[in-house]
Amino acid sequence: MTRVSHQGRFRVPAAEMYAFHRDVRNLARVSPPFPRVRVEGGGKPAEPGDEQRVTLHGGLFRVRTRARITRLVPPADANPGYMEDTLVEGPFRYWRHQHQVFPVAEGCILRDVVEFELFPSRVGKLLDAVIAKPAFKLMFRYRHWRTGRLLRVKR
Repeated sequence: MTRVSHQGRFRVPAAEMYAFHRDVRNLARVSPPFPRVRVEGGGKPAEPGDEQRVTLHGGLFRVRTRARITRLVPPADANPGYMEDTLVEGPFRYWRHQHQVFPVAEGCILRDVVEFELFPSRVGKLLDAVIAKPAFKLMFRYRHWRTGRLLRVKR
């Protein structure tokens, strides 16, 4: 299993950051321009059991994924909150992703944590380490930058 995490500090209340991530439409808004992300549905806050259908368009290829919201814990007072989704259908053998929101003085810390496995073999582990892990690190950096811009906050 490969694990990638990235965190950033934001000058926005933890409850606002949590609400931002519960809106599935924001996934397309914070994603890098390539591959282009199209999200089906949205318009209401995500709830446990909801499925997110996402299509990645990258030139000649198209990848469809379906993930299920498995846990939602809102931040309260000094307690962190998180939103977790797991892959139902897509290119990974295993996928679990959490948006963790930690209340701190003057805002919050947002941490993205993803655990994944393309397929169980030495080649799969090599692809995870050489291609997928660096790509996720770059993607999370971009997403946090865009999140800050959309929420109009300085990190």
